[in-house]
Amino acid sequence: MKRSLKNLYRRIYTGFSIKNNDSGFTLLELLIAILILAVVMVPMLNAFVVNARVNRKAKIKLRSTMIAQDIMEGLKGYSTDDIYKQFSGESDFRLIANTALDTPDKVSANTVIASVSAEGLQYTYYLKNLNYQGFNYDATVKIDGSPYKAAGGKTNISGDSISYNDIPLANISAMDSSYDGLFMSDNDEARKSMESDLVSKKSDALNCKINRTFDIILSENGVTSRGNKKQLAIVRVRYDAISENMVYTSSTREYTAYNNVDIADDGCTIRSLYFFYYPAYGSKYKDVINFINRDKMEVTLYVMKQKTTDPAVLSNLYTYELSYIPELYVAEEHGFQKTKVCTNIQYSLYDGSKLTTPTQAFYSSNGSPAKGAPLKIEENVVEKKSVNRMFDAVVNVYEKGAADETPEFPKEKLLTTLDGTKINQ
Repeated sequence: MKRSLKNLYRRIYTGFSIKNNDSGFTLLELLIAILILAVVMVPMLNAFVVNARVNRKAKIKLRSTMIAQDIMEGLKGYSTDDIYKQFSGESDFRLIANTALDTPDKVSANTVIASVSAEGLQYTYYLKNLNYQGFNYDATVKIDGSPYKAAGGKTNISGDSISYNDIPLANISAMDSSYDGLFMSDNDEARKSMESDLVSKKSDALNCKINRTFDIILSENGVTSRGNKKQLAIVRVRYDAISENMVYTSSTREYTAYNNVDIADDGCTIRSLYFFYYPAYGSKYKDVINFINRDKMEVTLYVMKQKTTDPAVLSNLYTYELSYIPELYVAEEHGFQKTKVCTNIQYSLYDGSKLTTPTQAFYSSNGSPAKGAPLKIEENVVEKKSVNRMFDAVVNVYEKGAADETPEFPKEKLLTTLDGTKINQ
């Protein structure tokens, strides 16, 4: 019995015993494993290289785009004259406002790449060694205002030629205080002050429609010691809050635009009156300008609306100008119109184009402003000065050294192009 159990144990132990095997992989198996690993890893390594290359290009593109955007933003703050002065070294303001972007080397205006056109509206400048995030780039800035100047160029929806860069200006080059009167109307702050006067009288005055009336009164009052006539021009500014077609409350201020009492003995006689004002935009406002020439003096009246600096107004200036319709009256007593009138109210302050809405301008010979005969406007008295108010701008950013190539700035080194249209406000 004991021998039988002993034999059984021996069989079990022998059947389940573990044998040692030190033979390992064969060379063929190792080569096959390496080949499989190579087949798998080569595409993965290539993907890493491609991704690194793409990431590098993306970073370069991002940096160059940031540079181009920053230069374009800098252009928005200046006219082409300002930019020209900067490149000429006449001004120390920064075209580039980003503090992370170092001031580049820039060429002087007399070494611009492209020559200035015959119209004087096309310029090209370049900037070298723009340093951004430790990397250097070159760039060109191209400015072209000619599409917005030449007759027969760009047109409005009616097909009329638009001369954005031709703006009407008052002819003040020969202005002399001995012969000419000047009045600059209330700006936005003064207007708010006048409206506060209305509210102080009636708390809900601003809920009404508001008529703003300018009465410009020119008269001869007495004589000087030498027998010359004393001439006086006063301006009354009146704000009327209108409710149910009735004047709800009013506020009035008076100013002197011309007074020759001190100089009349020298024989000076008034020649021109310059009236500058800021339009009151919006459906609740109405502007009325009355010029009353009581003694029928021969005088040239300039009525010039001015562009505000208020960003909220400027952002909607195109729409405001289309809906802004002031009324202009010239009143004299009997006879033919002695007053020559020059005004820009028929032009848009947005782009200088002529407004399609008929100008509300009238002449009265009975001494009181009234909607009578159409007012004769001497448009040839208005100067039209060509300025780069509106222009197309293109910013090109290149790899470092592109400015020193021959020819300069080859296309293969171009990284980013950014273009846009700019209006000087």
